[in-house]
Amino acid sequence: MLMFSLLATSLSFDTVSAAGSSLSRLGVGDAAGLSGTPKVGKGVLASSGPTEVVVQLNSEPLATFTGSKAAQKNIIDNEQTGIIKAAAKYNATVLAQLDTALNAVIFSVDASKVPAMAQELNVKSINKVQTYTLMDSDVLNQIGATQAQNAPYNLRGQGMKVAVLDSGIDFTHASLGGPGTVDFYNTCYAQRNVAPSGACANYFGSSAPKVIGGYDFVGENWPNTGLQPDPNPIDAEGHGTHVADIIAGSSGVAPDAKVISIKVCSAVATSCSGTALLEGVDFAAKAGVSVMNLSIGASYGQEEDDLSDAINNIVASGIVAVVSAGNDGNKPYVVSSSSTAFGAISVAQTAVPSDKLFPITYPGGTITNVILLSWSPPFNTSISAPLQYGVGTNKLLCTAPAAGSLEGKVALVDRGTCSASIKAYNASVGGAVAVLIANNAAAAGPYPFSYDPTTPTPITAVSFSIGYEDGLTLRSKVGQTVSIDKAGVSIAGTIVSTSARGPFLSNNYIKPDIGAPGASVSANVGSGTGTSAFGGTSGAAPVVAGSAILLKQKYPNFNAYQIKSLLMNTADTNVESLNYDGSMEPAPITRIGGGEVRVNQAVKNGLLAYAVETGRTSKGNVTYGTGSLSFGYQAINNNVKVFKKTVKVTNLTKTGRLYKYTPKFRDPADAATGAVSFQGPSQFWLNPGQTQDITVQMMINGPKLRPWNLDAGLNGNDGTTIDELEYDGYILLDGGADNSVTLPWQVFPHRVADTSVRGLKKGNYNGPITTLQMANDLGGPTVGNVDVFQLLGQNGQQSTPAPGPGSNDVKIDLKAFGVQDVGAYLQFAATTYGERATPVTPAEFDFYVDSNNDGVADYVVFNREQGYFTGGGGSFGSDGRVLAGIINLTTGAGTAYFYADVTYNSANMILTVPKSALGITNGKTIGVRVEAVDLYFTGETKDSLPASGFTKVKVGSPRFVLKALPWTNAGTLSADGLSMAVPVGGTQVQFVDNGAANGDASGLLLMYRDGAPGREADVVKP
Repeated sequence: MLMFSLLATSLSFDTVSAAGSSLSRLGVGDAAGLSGTPKVGKGVLASSGPTEVVVQLNSEPLATFTGSKAAQKNIIDNEQTGIIKAAAKYNATVLAQLDTALNAVIFSVDASKVPAMAQELNVKSINKVQTYTLMDSDVLNQIGATQAQNAPYNLRGQGMKVAVLDSGIDFTHASLGGPGTVDFYNTCYAQRNVAPSGACANYFGSSAPKVIGGYDFVGENWPNTGLQPDPNPIDAEGHGTHVADIIAGSSGVAPDAKVISIKVCSAVATSCSGTALLEGVDFAAKAGVSVMNLSIGASYGQEEDDLSDAINNIVASGIVAVVSAGNDGNKPYVVSSSSTAFGAISVAQTAVPSDKLFPITYPGGTITNVILLSWSPPFNTSISAPLQYGVGTNKLLCTAPAAGSLEGKVALVDRGTCSASIKAYNASVGGAVAVLIANNAAAAGPYPFSYDPTTPTPITAVSFSIGYEDGLTLRSKVGQTVSIDKAGVSIAGTIVSTSARGPFLSNNYIKPDIGAPGASVSANVGSGTGTSAFGGTSGAAPVVAGSAILLKQKYPNFNAYQIKSLLMNTADTNVESLNYDGSMEPAPITRIGGGEVRVNQAVKNGLLAYAVETGRTSKGNVTYGTGSLSFGYQAINNNVKVFKKTVKVTNLTKTGRLYKYTPKFRDPADAATGAVSFQGPSQFWLNPGQTQDITVQMMINGPKLRPWNLDAGLNGNDGTTIDELEYDGYILLDGGADNSVTLPWQVFPHRVADTSVRGLKKGNYNGPITTLQMANDLGGPTVGNVDVFQLLGQNGQQSTPAPGPGSNDVKIDLKAFGVQDVGAYLQFAATTYGERATPVTPAEFDFYVDSNNDGVADYVVFNREQGYFTGGGGSFGSDGRVLAGIINLTTGAGTAYFYADVTYNSANMILTVPKSALGITNGKTIGVRVEAVDLYFTGETKDSLPASGFTKVKVGSPRFVLKALPWTNAGTLSADGLSMAVPVGGTQVQFVDNGAANGDASGLLLMYRDGAPGREADVVKP
């Protein structure tokens, strides 16, 4: 069956393996590889010249060690002294030593020396250091902080310390304890490379009013130079100052808390050093903080991330880690590391009370979902004016129209080609009073376009963004008067469109954990007293960090898991998701977690509840608690499966109480299917201070599940496509006012078929005949859909274990690959041992094609996120959709053709390209091979088929084919024999070998569209 969608995108680029440059910017590192010394990360082996590496040593770090800390510190010191001494012979320079979050030494060393260095005593692993990116964003009343700060609670963060790992802090700002003048900032910034002295020392250090310590682990010029650490973490970029002010500034959530400023991010870019981050986490732990905030991340977070592993260790020691979920929008699995660490609190962004929509009315209708762009001129006067679509053929307004050509009009323009702010400027040149920038993709709502600093000034047209369909509607209203009311409509209590979606791709567990308003007005660096709105999940995380400080102040003996869970337990679950057409519905759990934080409810609530889970770390499995019930991805056939979770509940009051248990669904339509149901104690009693376990049991009825229809290639950027198939809601434990909690739950069930090959049977029917017998025994109502490919190679499963948490590496183990000849197109297929939650990452499949059969590859067909092809630079999260691309290996020219044929939580990948793009025609013999590449961490090849050379294929003449049997109904097999639908009970078809003259295929590769994990493909050989 030929299934693909056309994308008309052409471009030129240099190489398929562009992971290196994009990953450096993204912040994804390298680690232990498939080949070479097992201790050495493949990313190190792929590097050359001076390379920053983290050398982990054998003994357990202090954060997780449960014995004598002093004795363990001596052991760690001895190990580190040994490796530092040994490293001298490799001319390695020590950059940092860690003993709390990790037992590690970070070196700069020539990559060629690392394999030998790995053989030194006590070396556990050597991995390349990774880099991360900053994520930019009357809130106190909305989250209940005002109530918590005042009587009777009086929780303001007194005696508490918080670490801010960011771009530094302007400790001279009035909101952060400074004198609040620009001149004083300039004086202190002049000391940026040395410890603050003179009057500046009064505002940084142990006796300072707010910022009582810290360190600069990057310097002022990284990444343009190497790391240049110094003792002065004063901010120049501004991001960290905003974050610190939201947490603990004079108008912050915890205004009396003290701050440790840990500078880990660039003053001249948005990147954050992996080395500095690891040092910073270690520094924070030693500083005795209760909470740390990281408004930092890398899209599509994975458990192999070493910073996530360090954070899990820190959280186990009692420190609350609050991390931004990311700003990549409603794309499945895009939520960022290190917020995906199981111990971290991953924070989504919700709207602030001042966030509004500005509906547009026109004769006969209204468009609701209209946003005012953040850089727009002030919208102080309501607008009523004629609508004009561009100027003549200039519909994009990427060039300035004639003055007066839009005079007094509302200009409608399309997204594309140039930046939105350029369009707004050009509309202003034409005299427009307002500009409406319409999105350019179906079902895409308004986009919060950023400002292009190259835009001329001034922009005078009030600037709005609208959705694609609304833009089409307005095109038919050209010449009519449209009106926009300056009052707008508040959207407080909604999830912000750019806030990143989960679940966590490593295990399909719920992330983000909680939401918070993310556009607080906070301190501007170097301004003395100035403030401005600060958006994104970067602005949301510090709201939760401040809330965690207040709760930790209330419950000083609570561990980090309990603080996290109580915040989730008491969050406001009434969070809405704004659809592209302006309608609203309850936000999915994998966007908002427990809801929007309500710290006042957390501090007064009398019940705590959390699920007991097992998390993977580099030192083994650990038990942890979290305020959510994650049932993950589940493949269900014709049966009922039961899943159980243990929930630990504690009565925090001095009064015994009866609690009622009620499961709730986010969408009533989900409950109505009867596919998912719950059992639990209808009620239970807790004595004062009592803790006990209860069991929550979920049942999934396979035949009642909706059919699985998810296309992760074409729709990988659209989380709404999985809303209908995931089931979610809240478990309510109700003990009355101020004694009730909610635990979000979610499951992603897939109704699968049980398709398999029973075998080949030889017989005779007017001559010899071979029958392929197919089974589908437990499929229930699910037909087994099969795609048929020529089998070009297969592998046994690798015995090498997966690298695991904290390794900065992944395993991609090819099982088989093949091609399918479909008229003017070729389809390339690969299947692996082990599934991937999303096709975006970490696996890239590179199909090398020898089009002239000379033994040298001429083209490569590969999968990559659409942003790589359309200007996203290859950065993960830039688009979410996955395309098939071709690169001409002779010229370097490349073209993207079709979306990948792929789904979520699958081992299979199918890529479609025209034969003509490969320079081949029917009857021609070509060679094909495939390489599986780690696109996320190392950029290195993990497996290949065949091991060398190519498998020959005769284009247009497949060696093996399937045909209908002459004595049976042929309805299950397509006319071209390239696909079949296997009904419940099975079917049989004729298996034909056309002979070796048609290529080297060894049989057929059957790919199952609705197969269970481990059962998505079979090979058939004569």
